[in-house]
Amino acid sequence: MQTQTQDRIPLVVFDGQIKCESPVSFVLHNGLKKKHLQLQPTMRTADGTRLYLNAPAIRSALRHAATEHVIELMGRDVHMDDYFLMALGGIKDAKDAKGGDGGENEEGEQEEDKTESKKAAKQAAESKGSVLKWAFAREKNPLLMLFGSMDVPGSLECGHAIATKDVLAETFGGVRANDFKRDPSLIEKLEPGALDAFVERQMQASQRSAAKKDAKDIDAKILAARKAGNDALAAQLAEQKKALDDTKSAVVQIQQLLEYQAIPAGTALAHDMRVRRVSSLELALFVQAIARWALEPVFPACAGIEGDATPAA
Repeated sequence: MQTQTQDRIPLVVFDGQIKCESPVSFVLHNGLKKKHLQLQPTMRTADGTRLYLNAPAIRSALRHAATEHVIELMGRDVHMDDYFLMALGGIKDAKDAKGGDGGENEEGEQEEDKTESKKAAKQAAESKGSVLKWAFAREKNPLLMLFGSMDVPGSLECGHAIATKDVLAETFGGVRANDFKRDPSLIEKLEPGALDAFVERQMQASQRSAAKKDAKDIDAKILAARKAGNDALAAQLAEQKKALDDTKSAVVQIQQLLEYQAIPAGTALAHDMRVRRVSSLELALFVQAIARWALEPVFPACAGIEGDATPAA
């Protein structure tokens, strides 16, 4: 990458909208749940409660788009560490997180580390290292100047994307799909008889659902019989329920995934971003990242988002 010597622009503001091309769902750590339903996060605004996409997810999507663009410009394979530095801001080894190599220090050294002078020297070294890394990024790496790393603060300020109107989240359930309908060629990749086995399993799943419903109805009848003092009828119904329970236990159950909510397709989200003290090279890279994300509107897996969203002017 060429050295950046041009003057820097104090502030560039990007103000527009993001449109959900398909239902978009993201999950916050320890997000809200209602029974088995994963709720779509909302935020309170001056105009009321709104659905939104969080800023870190959008920033991550743009950073990955910029990384892909840079790798294409380089025209060669990159080392894994270099990729993680560009796409994620770097990774920290466990020994670094612990402040050492995890081994025992020499006798007396632990006590020395506790002194104020040792701490001050360590902080000064870390500060100097961060300044040197920032200076290197300023000269050599426009991507790190935009998005930052563990040691270099980025110039990009990304806001949440907030729905422009009060729309209700869509609820999805039973997200398991028929794999043969999704990919008809799948039958050619499996052993003979696989389709028959799959159909049989689907029938067993239907039988299980019907048995669960019948068992619930019998429970209500048993309760009514006991209230009426008809113990003989209650015992007869209990035998019927036992037979249904045996049927359910013999049927293979296909586990259903958790129900979840999503921002409806077509929803417009107001969004703004700012880049400060940016060079023309960094600005060009950022515009290219936006354009690339618009053409391939997906979120990286680490963002915790499912769906497509396209930035619009």
